[in-house]
Amino acid sequence: GSGVMDSAGTLVPYQTMCVQDDSPSIVATEAYIEDGVLHAKFDAIVLLISMFERVYPFTIAETHLMGNISGEGFITDGVVGGRLSIEELLNLISKMGQNQGGLTETMQPIIAGLGDLPSESGECGGMSGALVFDTVPAFFYPEDSGCDPCGNGTCDVFESCETCQLDCCS
Repeated sequence: GSGVMDSAGTLVPYQTMCVQDDSPSIVATEAYIEDGVLHAKFDAIVLLISMFERVYPFTIAETHLMGNISGEGFITDGVVGGRLSIEELLNLISKMGQNQGGLTETMQPIIAGLGDLPSESGECGGMSGALVFDTVPAFFYPEDSGCDPCGNGTCDVFESCETCQLDCCS
């Protein structure tokens, strides 16, 4: 089960979620707050991209994150950026496009020429990229709770109590 989304496609706040055992866990190499803005650096972060009811991990290396901290303590007007591996991006497009005829063939020549950063695979094997975001408040089951809202022995990405019964039983 996924979290409940509103009609604008944003996550509804204050849901109770659990995090699956293999969810990416990261620690900032540097972090500070200056003038109400959070600044953080990471060696890499892993985003879980959900598309067509499948979840695909995607790594952003040499990551920088910044965002305003609201009066309630949430991040608004956030930006995260870093180096994207062109090879990994093309592999992701290939996986996502398995049932989308022509997606890989269309995207490959476009993406392949966008390298502007060095990577493990070559001088221009990476490309710079950035995403904007806002956060919403959520509650998480404690690690020792044996989180399994669906009762099916797994915690599917970010399961929500609010959608779990519907998702697991349909």
